[in-house]
Amino acid sequence: MQQYHREDEAGQHTHLGHLLSQSHYLSDTAISTVTKAIFSCLKSVVGTDEDDIEELNKLGEYHKNCLLRPFRKFTTRTSSGWSPPSRPLFELTKEQINEMLAESPRNFSTSRKLVMKREDYRCIVTRIADFDFIQELEYSTGQPCEGTVESLVCCHIFAESTNLDINEGVKVSVNRRHTQYSFLCTGEPDSAG
Repeated sequence: MQQYHREDEAGQHTHLGHLLSQSHYLSDTAISTVTKAIFSCLKSVVGTDEDDIEELNKLGEYHKNCLLRPFRKFTTRTSSGWSPPSRPLFELTKEQINEMLAESPRNFSTSRKLVMKREDYRCIVTRIADFDFIQELEYSTGQPCEGTVESLVCCHIFAESTNLDINEGVKVSVNRRHTQYSFLCTGEPDSAG
């Protein structure tokens, strides 16, 4: 995943291309919705290209702010210092998990263990399994696992950073969390929230 960086207003439409390229992760309905939204940006067949590009940039910025921004990797973590786990992640017992849940995690390593266990060692969005977990599982069982695996990165999905790079003085009328959830579940961004 690439590092977050500030972009100019021009070129926001590239986020639409990114969404369309994720066809193996998004439903046909979601891809169809993005495609329809792109076609709706065309003012007319004889309109100027500048008007069309401006509309595409607005749509791209909307999708960037409401759908892509929360999943971007930022350069700083909420806590410093990470140490490799001393035991394999999948060997945590229910008692150990409840013990760790009794108080708030104090470091990134503990938070990551809890989140990975809670989500069954899979990405929340794509459900792809974590590479380290699968590797440890294969080693302990001696049997290869099938399916797609990747090294997963834990992040805060709805952090305060969601509001970064939004023009000051502009009121955001869309409830981002509702829009993201609606889009991921149905493919239709619901702007009623």
